[in-house]
Amino acid sequence: MQPNRFLRSFATRKCLIRQVGVVFQLVSSLFAVPQLCPLWARDVRAEVENHDAFILDLAERDRKLKAMCLTPFTFYRATAYLFYKDIAEHRLQIPAEWDSRSGLRTWISGDFHLQNVGFEDPAGGQYCLELNDFDEACEAPFYWDLIRLVASVYLAKDSKNWPLETKDDRKEQMGFSLSDTGADEVTTRFLKTYQETVAANTIASLTAQELGEPTDRGKAKATEGFVKDQLSPKEKKVQEKCDEFWKKETGGTKVRFNMEDKERFAELDHGLQTQIKKHWNEYVQTVRADFATTVRPDYFKPIHMAQRLGSGLGSLGVVKVYILVEGASETAADDNIVLEAKASGVPAEVGAGALPASLTIGEDGKRVSDATRAMTARTDNHEGWFNTNGVSYHVTRISPLADGVKLKDFEKREQLEDYLQWSAVALANAHCRSNPHFAAEALSAFDDFRNVKETILNIGRAYARQVEADYHEFCQR
Repeated sequence: MQPNRFLRSFATRKCLIRQVGVVFQLVSSLFAVPQLCPLWARDVRAEVENHDAFILDLAERDRKLKAMCLTPFTFYRATAYLFYKDIAEHRLQIPAEWDSRSGLRTWISGDFHLQNVGFEDPAGGQYCLELNDFDEACEAPFYWDLIRLVASVYLAKDSKNWPLETKDDRKEQMGFSLSDTGADEVTTRFLKTYQETVAANTIASLTAQELGEPTDRGKAKATEGFVKDQLSPKEKKVQEKCDEFWKKETGGTKVRFNMEDKERFAELDHGLQTQIKKHWNEYVQTVRADFATTVRPDYFKPIHMAQRLGSGLGSLGVVKVYILVEGASETAADDNIVLEAKASGVPAEVGAGALPASLTIGEDGKRVSDATRAMTARTDNHEGWFNTNGVSYHVTRISPLADGVKLKDFEKREQLEDYLQWSAVALANAHCRSNPHFAAEALSAFDDFRNVKETILNIGRAYARQVEADYHEFCQR
C-alpha cells in the first residue's frame, strides 16, 4: 500500500482540505517560479583538496578521491560542503521570501540523499526505516534537505549507463534508467508525500510491525513493496556481517576485531587509545540514565579497540574507532556490543558559511547526538558523546541488523518509487518530531508561497547539472 493512502487515514478533514486544495495551488498573484540557475565555473579540485587537507593518511585520501570519481552521484555524496557554499554565495536560486520566513527551521539531516535513509535496529529487534546519517545535522531550513534529495535522484537516474567495471563498483548502478520526465514524476511524488506527512504529523515510527499491521490510528497497512520486503531481518546476513567484523580468540570465548582484514581495520594509535579510556566514563554519563543505571557495572567496559577504515564516503579520512564492550555478561561472546566513536567536526552548513559560525559550540559530538535523539523515533540506548584532546566524538552502536540501501537494490522503477515515498514519510516525521511548532509553520508558509513543489524541483534539477559539471571538472584534470 502506498504511503499517501496510509497517511490520509490519519489526517484530519481540515488538513486534507488544506493539502488538496491549498498547499500546492497555483496562486497567480504571488511569487513567480524562479528560472533554472545557470552553471558556474570554479576550481573544484582546489576546493576539494582544501576541504580534505585534514586527511593525513595518503592511502585513505586516495581511497576517497577514487570513490568520488566513480560517478557524479558518489561525487555528490562526498561534497555536501560545496552545496552549502553555493547556498552561502546565493548561487542556488532559493526565493528570498523562503529564507526570510520565520519558523521554517528544524533539525535537518544536512546531507540528505538517496542513500541516507536505511533500515535500522535502534531497539534490539525493532527494525525500522529511519534516517541514518546525522554528521551534518543542525537546525536549518527544512527545504535544504528536500533540494538535496531531488538533486540526488537526477544524478542517479542514468546510473544504469555508467561504465562501471567491477562488481563492487556496480553497486552504484540501478537496474533501469529514468527519463527526465520519469525523474520529475518520482520526485514530485516524493515532495507530495512529504507535504502530506507534515499535514498529518501523526506517525510515531516506521517499524515492520507498524507498516504491516493495523494500528490504533487507522486500518491502513503496507502489505507489499520494496520497503516492506526489506524490513525483514535475515539471520544469515546478520551472521555474515558479524563474521566480517570479529573472530574468537584461539581456545577462548572472547572475541576481537578481525585485524587480519586490512581493508576494514588498523591498529589504533596507543595515545588515542589511552585518551579514549581516560574519557570513556564521560561518554557513559551521556547515555540515557534509565538505561545506563540499569545495566551491570562492566557493561560498557572496553574489550578491544581498532581504527575503522573505508567506511562511509563523505566521512572517509575522519577518525572512526570501533570499540568492543562487554555487554550484558562477562563471559559470553554473543552479547558483546560494538560501538563506534567518530570524530565530529563543524557541520558543512557552518563551515561553508551558509549558517553563522556562532552555531558551532565546539562540542560537535554532542550536536550529532542531540540531532539523532531529536530526529529519530527510537533512539538507540547507547547514543552519546565525549571530548578528548580537543576532539569531540559521537558514539553510537553498530548493529549487525542495520543495512543501508545501494542503487543496485533498485531493479525497477516501482521499487525506487516505494522507497522514495517512505523516505519522504521518514524525513517529514524527523522534521516534525524535532520541532513541535514546525508542522504548523511549514503548512502556513506553503499556503502563502506559490509553486513550492515546482520551485524545489527546478532548484534540485539545476543543481544536479552543476554537480555533473563539477564532477567532470574534478575528475578529468
